[in-house]
Amino acid sequence: MAETKPLKYIYLLIVSVLSIVVAIWAFNSIPNWNKGDQERYYHQVEVLKDKGVFGGLTFLKDEYIQKASNIEDSSTKGHHPMRVGRILLHRIFHIFSPNIQSGSYISMISFVLIIIFTFLFVSKYWDEERALMTCLLLLTAPLFIAYSGKALTETLFCLSVLLSLFSVLHYLEKPSNVSMLMVILTLFFALSTKEQSLLLYPFFALTLIKGKLFFEKEGNWGHIAMMLVLPVVLYGLLCVIFFGFSDTMEMVGLQFNRHVVNERTSGHLALKDGPWYRYIVDFMVLSPIVSLLFLGSLGYYFYHYQKDHWKEYVFIALFFYTLLSFSLIIKNVRYVLFLEFVYRFFAASMLVLLAQKFIPKNWKAVALGGTIFLMGASFLQANYLFKTFKTNNVLSYHLFRAEKFFDPKALETYREERVDDFKVERLEKMAYDIEQTLLKDDGSYKKTATQLGASETYNMLAIEYLQRSDFQKSEMYADKSLQYREKSLVAFGCLCESALRLKKFDKAIKYCEKTIDLMPDYPNAKDFLERAKMRKSEKEVRKKSDK
Repeated sequence: MAETKPLKYIYLLIVSVLSIVVAIWAFNSIPNWNKGDQERYYHQVEVLKDKGVFGGLTFLKDEYIQKASNIEDSSTKGHHPMRVGRILLHRIFHIFSPNIQSGSYISMISFVLIIIFTFLFVSKYWDEERALMTCLLLLTAPLFIAYSGKALTETLFCLSVLLSLFSVLHYLEKPSNVSMLMVILTLFFALSTKEQSLLLYPFFALTLIKGKLFFEKEGNWGHIAMMLVLPVVLYGLLCVIFFGFSDTMEMVGLQFNRHVVNERTSGHLALKDGPWYRYIVDFMVLSPIVSLLFLGSLGYYFYHYQKDHWKEYVFIALFFYTLLSFSLIIKNVRYVLFLEFVYRFFAASMLVLLAQKFIPKNWKAVALGGTIFLMGASFLQANYLFKTFKTNNVLSYHLFRAEKFFDPKALETYREERVDDFKVERLEKMAYDIEQTLLKDDGSYKKTATQLGASETYNMLAIEYLQRSDFQKSEMYADKSLQYREKSLVAFGCLCESALRLKKFDKAIKYCEKTIDLMPDYPNAKDFLERAKMRKSEKEVRKKSDK
């Protein structure tokens, strides 16, 4: 054992240095996207800078409630301030780097810590070789390359989830007050970082209970009860301290209804919905060879069941649990970034198994060679997707487009011929269902969010009919949208063009001017306004000449 320690620390030093290099490269080389989210996070820390922690969080709370509650305010995209842990951590980095890139440094350091803690955990409960291979594969995982240099929450959230996972498994191996304290703190950290961690909370609880009942671990029932209660209570108290109980509950209600009702009736649904196995498809596009090794490894562990491999089965359970639980929200593979660890761990395990099976004498060299090959393949894939092709998104549609699964022009032709009829029918049914919901008047939160949903649905119908040159129906649905949101930019834009095409020049001028008032750079609005004025003048001239 003493002989392996120096090698272990050498491996740890290697992956740590490489993680820093990759994080810096990603920060400097991968094009920046999701600037809207980054600007909102930066706005939050700027407010804290000007007003202090308590004053700033109070201001952000009031600002969010006002915007999310006001259906006439088109800027409902402001982010809630309940991710207190992330905001406070961001504020610390903002002190040393007071610019919009301050959040990027959190992601970079989170990535480095993910690599370090992964190596320490895997080497402790498996071996140094598998730890090294897993970390090397993580270094060039396309999702990590995409997000390790951005001022977004994904990498920090991934760190919090993996720390929670590692601490739970460590507790089951070595139960103690200290190890349970680690579990409670890491779960509290995850909750205060991103609300999606609530979806994983039942999994961690079940893992502790199953570890005690089925894997014969010596977990303490009192400790398990503490784990079930304390992180949520601590996070709730933190929110109550900063926001008050009633405002905290109001933000929870607004955020829930925004994602469950409003966002699912918006254009996001077209690109972010799909079956429960959508994440598997996304990972297959991002890392095809790693995905095949991962799926092969699953088959091996199912076929060769051994109780000693209980931690591997926890990882497998996490994979399937995530597929199901994260299907409850809008599907985007960046939300499940932590699954990269599961994929890479089992890919490394499969390389070890194959090397030991077919080349037992030199299995370490062969497995390491396979790992380096996969690193190169993953890096080239990430470089192609995010730098060369400039995908600028990890949604399935954009990944498929980059990999030439379809010709966008051919798809557009097909959509015009076949899909539009179905989409319009679905949207019209959705609009009817929303109207029926509004008639019930089930409460202010639901009513507000449903009104927003109605406006968005009618906007989508207005756009669909505008693209099909059915300007009368486009005008009709845009008018309906304005019944629920008086300052709907999309509705005004549709009315601007529809009225022009229908030769209602006075109406076109009126709505084009309103569109420009809301957004001076709205596409084609100024051009349509000039054309409407010119056509109106020509019409008046013809009338005079006819007389």
